[in-house]
Amino acid sequence: MVTYYQYIRHNRITKKFRSPTPKFHGCPYKYGTCVKVGIVKPKKPNSAQRKIAKVRLTNDRLLLAYIPGFGHKLQKNSEVMVRGGRVPDLPGCRYHILRGKKDLKTPEEITRVHRRSKYGIKRPLVSQEATRRVGNRTKKRNFLKKSSEYFLEDVHDRWIPRFKRFFL
Repeated sequence: MVTYYQYIRHNRITKKFRSPTPKFHGCPYKYGTCVKVGIVKPKKPNSAQRKIAKVRLTNDRLLLAYIPGFGHKLQKNSEVMVRGGRVPDLPGCRYHILRGKKDLKTPEEITRVHRRSKYGIKRPLVSQEATRRVGNRTKKRNFLKKSSEYFLEDVHDRWIPRFKRFFL
């Protein structure tokens, strides 16, 4: 606890706000062009080859950005969209490149089911018969359809909402 005289001499100083993405100037995303694409190794306990790109933003700032996912075809002068978000084991890398925007439209080498929006992968269309994994085999079950609760994927070619799927 601070004494009265300490408080008089040194008032409590509020911490200054420090932006996690200082080169964006308050914007959530920025466009830029790749100046250099390369591979770096992470900090001590981890070992890998992380893919990064040096990007020149539209406001003429240079930054290091991480290329997420498996496989990419970025090269010098590729147009990319950058978002905030640091990579914990790469020092100085505070930004991520968005997949599915500009020149990073290449799909991943693997089929991804979870966290698809982070990697720019579209939601798979649901067929008339839904397959559900049970143990090591797949069972095909028909959907219980109610016209008021479901979109008609045949007529409008729309998605069926996940929370409204029922199995017989």
